[in-house]
Amino acid sequence: MAESVQSGGASRGQAYVVLARRHRPARFEQVVGQEHVTRTLQNAIRAGRVHHAYLFTGSRGVGKTTVARILAKALNCEKGPTPDPCEACDSCKQAASGAVDIFEIDGASHTGVDDVRELRENVRYLPARARNKIYIIDEVHMLSTSAFNALLKTLEEPPPHVVFIFATTEPHKIPATILSRCQRFDFKRVPGPMLLSHLERLTATEGVKVDSAGLSLIVRASEGSVRDSLSLLDQVIAYAVGEETIDAAKVAELLGVTDRRVLFELSAALLAREADRALAVVDRLFSDGQDLSQFAQAFLAHLRDLIVVRSCREPRPLLDVTEAELEELVRQAKGDGAELLEQHFDRFARTAQEIARSSFPRLLLELVLIELVNAEPLVPLGDLLQRLADLEARLGGAGPSPSSPVGGAGPRGVTGYGPRGATESRGSAPAPSRPAPAPAPRRAQGSSVATPWAQRAEALAASAPPAEAEPASAPVTAPVPVKGPAPVAAPVPIKGPAPVAASPPVAASAPVAVSAPMAVSASPVALVPAPTPVRPVLSAEGGEALAGWQALLRQVEAAQPVAASVYVAGRLLAFDGKSVELGYPPGSFELRLAQDRDKRSAFEQACLKAAGRELAVTARALRPEEASAPDVVAQSALEAEARERARRAEQLRDEARGHPIVRALVERCGAQIEHIHVIADGEQSR
Repeated sequence: MAESVQSGGASRGQAYVVLARRHRPARFEQVVGQEHVTRTLQNAIRAGRVHHAYLFTGSRGVGKTTVARILAKALNCEKGPTPDPCEACDSCKQAASGAVDIFEIDGASHTGVDDVRELRENVRYLPARARNKIYIIDEVHMLSTSAFNALLKTLEEPPPHVVFIFATTEPHKIPATILSRCQRFDFKRVPGPMLLSHLERLTATEGVKVDSAGLSLIVRASEGSVRDSLSLLDQVIAYAVGEETIDAAKVAELLGVTDRRVLFELSAALLAREADRALAVVDRLFSDGQDLSQFAQAFLAHLRDLIVVRSCREPRPLLDVTEAELEELVRQAKGDGAELLEQHFDRFARTAQEIARSSFPRLLLELVLIELVNAEPLVPLGDLLQRLADLEARLGGAGPSPSSPVGGAGPRGVTGYGPRGATESRGSAPAPSRPAPAPAPRRAQGSSVATPWAQRAEALAASAPPAEAEPASAPVTAPVPVKGPAPVAAPVPIKGPAPVAASPPVAASAPVAVSAPMAVSASPVALVPAPTPVRPVLSAEGGEALAGWQALLRQVEAAQPVAASVYVAGRLLAFDGKSVELGYPPGSFELRLAQDRDKRSAFEQACLKAAGRELAVTARALRPEEASAPDVVAQSALEAEARERARRAEQLRDEARGHPIVRALVERCGAQIEHIHVIADGEQSR
């Protein structure tokens, strides 16, 4: 190895020429990874369609200046212009060492108008020896705006013997007037496999043995730059003088890059939820003096590779890895915990930015790894929206369904959700299944209410049954004692009709009321105290409180819809024109909104502005006896609006059925009416 390094290096007394210069391409065919540029230029030379100005753009070390020199040599070759310079004539030899008629100008040090003025004076003269005068201006974006403007006329109509070749890494800084006068070629980053093959050929030429894994680390660190990869290889060769083979461990140690095995070890620890292993990796990196900011960037790229393998059928073209590394990526991406990779990437990406700016990167890295180890799957947004919709549906119908028992050993079942939308029942008794609501009927043409909370009322009106007349009498229930040692009674309804009247609160020692007809059974049953009836409240004006509350809500909604929407679904408990008391299901989301100080203050201010009077708002949780009381259930502006809409829709349908023209058509055609569509406000007639 020592002999091979000596042969590739400089002899005593001679300056060493770095690999990037010694192996600079001299022909178009030797340029790596830029076939789209070299082929176009060669064809232009063959066809005699050489432009007077070229712009080469791309990242560092991808061959912009090299191709510019090859193009200059091809244009001035004594056997040309030719796409294949002979390398033997005086013009080709001088092009490699600095020809008289090829001018390389550093744009960073010639930025002013005076420099461009001197260039304009020189372009008028014919070349001294060669066929063309060629100006190669590197980093041309560094020229000032005035210098660009001074160059415009010469660049648009140069003398026939002048060719401009501009090179830049930042084309967006070049004025559009310059871009429009040039043929632009975008140089690409050299793909990893192609650059790896180039390094393997070059190391064989130099007589240096570097294993494939070590070269892969160099390729990955160079980020597609040929010059960077050759500079790193120069450094590695110097580090390992005397070694027969340079392995990946030595390359990683020298370059300070992260060994891929460490990345796989850390990702395996995260997916296995083993925090001790993950923190041990960080401790080892810190002890070895690794740059944790660079490691964070490398691990973020590693997470990206895992996500690509998990998401794509053919990930190989998208990855810069070896076959062994690809197999390990596939194994981890298909294993347990891989469904959290997207979450891990999102969280780690934010922390990687913080680590780059932090004075204590180790602490941030350790804490984020612990967070990722303990991460749980996020619930999709669609599932959350569905839960909110279900919650609104439950809050909209506060009364129990007819089939649900009143009383019992525990509260009514509440539906909960597990991960990914799984449901479970909580409480001692499951909630009765509720049929899916039918589509909401549209409002009749000419309806006067079109508010956001009124739209919510439409949904409730859709599921409400048609309005029916109240019965004159209802079965009155009374307790019937059961003989025997059991100290309980089975509730049985009394079949005789009797009028129902509002009654005062029942004392604790009063008989127990029966909520549903049941047969007498010998087995003991639980007794439930009768709910305290809640009397309807009246407004200060003497009308029903609910009507006055609805009128006030409409006034507020017309001015500030958002402020009114919070209090629409509340059960009206008291309203006297100066204060209002609303009830909500205990623990509900709407209760928390209604009790929010800012929202309550905003609504009170809206009432003062819209209705011209102050209103004190009180929101509280409904007591158990209030939650099932029919009077309280009915006292909601939202449900009152829904009932009115349902009643109005049914009235319109009855009028349509009884219309003389409709009846005549039904009788004449022998048909029947299947559906009557009620036209909503703003809906076009169909």
